[in-house]
Amino acid sequence: LGQLSIDGAVSYGAMLDLRVRPDATIQFLYDRQETLLDFRDNDPFFPTRVRLDLSVEYFHFGGTVEFGEARFRPYFALTLGASRFHPKREDLSDEWRFSLGTGFGFKSYVNERFGFRADVRVWPTFLNTSGGIFCSAPGGCLVSVEADFLVQGNATAGLFIAF
Repeated sequence: LGQLSIDGAVSYGAMLDLRVRPDATIQFLYDRQETLLDFRDNDPFFPTRVRLDLSVEYFHFGGTVEFGEARFRPYFALTLGASRFHPKREDLSDEWRFSLGTGFGFKSYVNERFGFRADVRVWPTFLNTSGGIFCSAPGGCLVSVEADFLVQGNATAGLFIAF
């Protein structure tokens, strides 16, 4: 056990929204961040510290719901997918984990096909999970879930083009 942190850094990516209703879209999202991972264990006698360059990528699918029909439209987003942690060392391999994404933002339409957008998102990534549900045998479970997760957040802004 120990303390894990990932430094804040600029991220970039792309979103593709497919309109399914006047107020809702299906969303495909890719986001990438080049950063630094820092880990310190809790060993009081021989503490270990690991620092390494890392790429964090999110591959997500989900949707958004827009509120209103004016030029300025707030929206809520919910996605799920995978997070890829890619260390920049030859002796280490990539780690893929299940992750969620949720956020809110706004779109400002200049016309029906072009505008500006901005949002804030939170990315919980599940690192270690164990479960249960009803179980039994000699008296265990009846819904028992344990999960360790890493949470990152980001704020984005950009232009959009609608077809």
